[in-house]
Amino acid sequence: MLPFDYVDKSFIAVPVTVDGLITKKFIVDTGAGISVISKRLCEQLNCKIAQRFSGKRMSGQSIEVPLAYIKSLAIGELSQSNVVVGVFDMNVLMPGTDIEGMISLNMFKDTPVSFDYKNKVLIFESAASLAERTQKGLEVPVKLDIQGPSLGIFLPLVLPTGEKVSMEVDTGSQALILHERYMKSLKISATSPKVKKREGKDETGHAFVRYFTSVNGAVKLNGNDDFSTTDNEVMFQKIIYDGLVGHYFLRQFLVTYDLSNHRMIFAKY
Repeated sequence: MLPFDYVDKSFIAVPVTVDGLITKKFIVDTGAGISVISKRLCEQLNCKIAQRFSGKRMSGQSIEVPLAYIKSLAIGELSQSNVVVGVFDMNVLMPGTDIEGMISLNMFKDTPVSFDYKNKVLIFESAASLAERTQKGLEVPVKLDIQGPSLGIFLPLVLPTGEKVSMEVDTGSQALILHERYMKSLKISATSPKVKKREGKDETGHAFVRYFTSVNGAVKLNGNDDFSTTDNEVMFQKIIYDGLVGHYFLRQFLVTYDLSNHRMIFAKY
């Protein structure tokens, strides 16, 4: 069991030990694809860039990240050796914080872990505790998205309209994010006074248009009426996925990631 804190009021932050010597604060970002260390930490470790990885952000533009190998990465009782990590200027992503990296789902691909938002702890599950989670909670199948060293997952949700969507699970995001095409079926007008429009550029310089509003009706986990949320705050944007599900939705449950069995388990508080 590992206590966690929040950075910027929303991002889960945990202590991480790198190469068995240096302990820094990282955020847990299931949408990151690969774990990341800061340029500053890479220089401190004297790590060498081995190759580069090209991936896509949710808005579709490509982003290239240098990759390096570090001796080990440890979070709580969980440790991995000879780990490939991205190297990025974390001050661009999270300015004014002491965050030195991101932990991705790769850290948990062989070890089931639960996020207890209410008590602010990560729980590394045993076979016995995982069986208990399965018995008491809702088991939902997830699709693993593996692209080279990158690992992501997609969770099935059902919108208030009955539409089935496949959502990337992204603890690096806060709002429930949907492709803007769903605004029509959800009867949301971009010009409504209840909708806030925001235009700008992200940290890569890519221009975006985003719409923020609340959506009436239940958003259901895999269509299950007993595991749903209402009056969801949603951001709409033109993206390459149906949508992304972040902390605002996830934190309403105790959430278990059991990736070796291609599933998540949700429990009510």
